[in-house]
Amino acid sequence: MTEQLSRDGTSETADRRGTFLDDLAAAVVSAAAAAFAWLLWSQVIGVELEVKGFGGGVQEVGVVSVVLSAVAFVLVGAALLRWMQRRSEAGLRWWTWIATAFAVVSLMSPTSALSARAVVALMSIHVVVAAVAILWLRHVHGPVDGPRERVAARGRAVG
Repeated sequence: MTEQLSRDGTSETADRRGTFLDDLAAAVVSAAAAAFAWLLWSQVIGVELEVKGFGGGVQEVGVVSVVLSAVAFVLVGAALLRWMQRRSEAGLRWWTWIATAFAVVSLMSPTSALSARAVVALMSIHVVVAAVAILWLRHVHGPVDGPRERVAARGRAVG
């Protein structure tokens, strides 16, 4: 939240929270980045993106599952961010820690891939989605002003 002067000269608090369209844009861009990484690994480099499925069978990781998973997880993450920001001024900071921890834990799922190259490829797709989503959502849900302006505003409010 930032403090701004209204037209009559009184102080009012401006709240910079992203809209659902910002969240949807984060999901679409994350999914596009994931699709690009999938395309690079599977089609250009030629890595077989296969994992051990339930029941011991082999399951191919296709572009549709990569895109849909990215969209779903980013939208769920954005909803969690909105919820946390409504409940705490530190919501963005706490959400960043939670999202980063979730991204790290998600790196375990590609270990079921059938080859070391596939493990690396799938892990890189997870990292791409996490990086784009976390950075994008932090940007659109963060304060309008930068760190210097927040420090200066706190100094004016105290002194």
